[in-house]
Amino acid sequence: MSIAQSVKVPVCSNGKGFYGSEIDVEVPEALQVIKNGQTPVGKRCFTILNKSGDDRIVWDGGVLAEIGEAKRMFDKLVMQGLVPHRVDSHGRSTPEVMDEFDARAEEVVFLPTAKMLVGG
Repeated sequence: MSIAQSVKVPVCSNGKGFYGSEIDVEVPEALQVIKNGQTPVGKRCFTILNKSGDDRIVWDGGVLAEIGEAKRMFDKLVMQGLVPHRVDSHGRSTPEVMDEFDARAEEVVFLPTAKMLVGG
C-alpha cells in the first residue's frame, strides 16, 4: 500500500468522451490517499476508479477537521465531473447518486459520467 497526495481522475477529452485521459487532483494533507489498497478499519473513504485500478481518499469520521476536508474533496470531485454513488453495507455500489456530502456514508464510489464514457 503506497500513500500519495494526489489522485488520478478520469476526464472527458474535448467533450468527445473518455479515452483514458486522467488528471492529478490534489488531496489535502489532512486526508490519506491509498493507491489500490484496502480502506483501514473504522475509516471512511471515497473510491475513484481510474486506469490503474482505484485510488482511495481516506479520513476519520470522528475528526471534524478531516470531515470538513472530505466535504471539500467531495465537492471538488463532483466539479471534475465524477458522479458519487453510495456504497451499501455489503460493499456494493448502489444506483443512488448522492446530491451532497454525507459524513455518515462509510464509502462513496466516484464514477465517470456516461458522457465521459461514451462521448457526446
